[in-house]
Amino acid sequence: MSFTTSAPPVTSLPVSQAQLALWAEEQVHANLSSTGYFAVMLTARGAAAGLTGTRLRAAAQAVLHRHPPLRSVLRHDEGELRQVVYAAADALLFITTDVACEPGAERAAAREWAAHHESRRRWDLSVEPPIRFHDLRHGPGRRTIVFAVHHAGFDGRSKFLVARDFTEYLTGLVTGVPAKVEPLPHVIPTEAEPALTAEAVRYWAGELRGDREPMPLPSGRTPGVRGIRTTRTVELETAHVTALRDLAARHEVSTFTCLVAAFARQLTWYGEPAPMLAIASDISDETTRAVAGVQVNVVPMLVRAGESTTSAAAVGEARAALGRLRRYRRVPFPSLLRDLPDGSASRLMTQCGMSFPRPPAGLALDMPGMTARWDFFTPNTSSTFERTLHIRADWPVCRIRLDYRAETLDDAGAGAMLDHFTAAVASLATADATGFRPAAATAVPPNRAGAPAGRGPGSEAEAAAVVAGRSHAGPGNDVVVLGSVADGILAVETGAARLRGAKLLFAAGPGPIPDTARRLVGPADAVRAAAQARRGRALDLVVPGDQLPALAPLAQDAGSACTISAYHQRDGRVIGILTPAPDPLDPPELVLLGSYPATVRDDGGASLPANVPGTLVVTTPDGRPQSTSDCVMVSATGGLRHLGPRRERLLRHRGFIDVALVERVLHTCPQVLDAAVVLRRTRRGFTVVAVVTGHSGGRAPSAAEVRAFLHERLAGFDLLGQIEVRATMPRDRYGLIDRPALDSR
Repeated sequence: MSFTTSAPPVTSLPVSQAQLALWAEEQVHANLSSTGYFAVMLTARGAAAGLTGTRLRAAAQAVLHRHPPLRSVLRHDEGELRQVVYAAADALLFITTDVACEPGAERAAAREWAAHHESRRRWDLSVEPPIRFHDLRHGPGRRTIVFAVHHAGFDGRSKFLVARDFTEYLTGLVTGVPAKVEPLPHVIPTEAEPALTAEAVRYWAGELRGDREPMPLPSGRTPGVRGIRTTRTVELETAHVTALRDLAARHEVSTFTCLVAAFARQLTWYGEPAPMLAIASDISDETTRAVAGVQVNVVPMLVRAGESTTSAAAVGEARAALGRLRRYRRVPFPSLLRDLPDGSASRLMTQCGMSFPRPPAGLALDMPGMTARWDFFTPNTSSTFERTLHIRADWPVCRIRLDYRAETLDDAGAGAMLDHFTAAVASLATADATGFRPAAATAVPPNRAGAPAGRGPGSEAEAAAVVAGRSHAGPGNDVVVLGSVADGILAVETGAARLRGAKLLFAAGPGPIPDTARRLVGPADAVRAAAQARRGRALDLVVPGDQLPALAPLAQDAGSACTISAYHQRDGRVIGILTPAPDPLDPPELVLLGSYPATVRDDGGASLPANVPGTLVVTTPDGRPQSTSDCVMVSATGGLRHLGPRRERLLRHRGFIDVALVERVLHTCPQVLDAAVVLRRTRRGFTVVAVVTGHSGGRAPSAAEVRAFLHERLAGFDLLGQIEVRATMPRDRYGLIDRPALDSR
């Protein structure tokens, strides 16, 4: 077996659009580096002489010699990113490490080693090829080869090609009959014709017409964790998989089509009637299929299978969606996004993805004189999608796991999504098309001393007494009124108290206020409250509605130390306590005052499971469901998390900015007193602006400091276009932040 000797770079070749996108992602978000690995555990049978580091290294070098993309680095050449291809001997990174373990524990030892070493290494694509070989020595005659790869030069189908060639070359070296290794030609995947690209753009422009928002998926955040995480691996019930394959055979479709139908049904239950999925589709053909590298394209598809009432209809809709995917699979994803008028398409199309790589037919991985156990279903850090459902099948065995961004989903929500998919598969397989309903989550009311147990929020006196007495609120909590209209409820918040989150609550509802509530606070108390607000003190008060007009000027006279925030109500009053989460990115906990059940529902009134945002609905003592305009979700522990106003949480501009999240993070910046996020028209169009003010007498933060603070705590799609630092924040006549004034600067 001969190899090219050490030499300077042999050629410079163009990169594909997929490689360019992954390279750019690596430069911007190093913590979301698109890497992964697979491995083979080798155990010699009899004499261990055949399993040597020299032969393993030679086989690895032969693999690089065979596939030029695997010995390439990405560098700029006269302003253009290109692949610089090296000789195999120069590009080979083969590292031997001793990782001792007991016989039979090689797989676990290799995974643990990869999690603690390889997954934490930064990949420099300008000097490193997209594959590294690690030789882990466990003991005599026992080794594991870990193939660490970067997706800028290595896609899902390539692992099977590398495994096949490595097996062939190592077998030849062990048996003394080395195979002849010829390098394959460099290939660039074929792209769609301009006419087909234009057709795809027209199709998606029509589907995205209107104010389409991101899918209401389970959400949350793992405190202190960024990057890509993965769930446990779950094996689907063999009986359900067999039934699903029978269903596929009856309708003459692939089993994967049925899995797509099940996933769409699951997403529909979350409140999305037409789920949008994406697949990293294989775009290789007969002439390029044997070459390892990057021959994939992100292809979105709209699946209406969830709206179908029967399994047959659901499968038919999934088949139609996959048909459109096959038609548009060669339309480059960057070109599609560039030509679409909707700038939010990127986030809409990458919320959920599916991965289902299949080994080529006739893949032979047996080696004479040793046992080879391949581990292809390994953790992946690809950040192409916010959530990626990975499916691996060796029928009738089918295993699944979910990779997810820790900035958008926590462990409990990811586990729930896996459980729901398992239930959706069972429902579709058993022809129970309408039976899929994951258990709805109900908030567990805390049993706190002093709570008005068993009594609803309708009593003005009780609500006033509870709030004024602060029987539930601590010094770091907000007192909030939840609901949906009216001018009768105002809250006064002091600047100094903002750091503790305490609020002065002035509550007044329609109709006369009972005497018990009126006696709590009079006009003189309101004057004293405004004076205390000027001095930065915080307290909770309840005043009758006829005192509010007199109170507003007093609050405005208090200057920047005091602001008035509006809260609303409809048929009654729902009052709660907001407790800040330990991690500022996490939504605050909401505790309702009263022992009545609360649920989270979608726009159609269906109850949602844990971690899925929706509208807060409480049940009054007389059994009436009372809906508010607040967006909440039930956490995995049964508590409510408050996300903000139901219809004002997302700001649409080339994507969706989570206004409540960004403003919550800005308020945790020690140098920021007040903040607002607005959409402002500029000469070049619209841009998202964060307007902040500093503390009086202190040093105001610079725009660069605020941006750096946000960058450490937010995902890329929630970062803002501009940061504006002001001395004061404009207010309207009620003391609220005057957002129109900020918008029209």
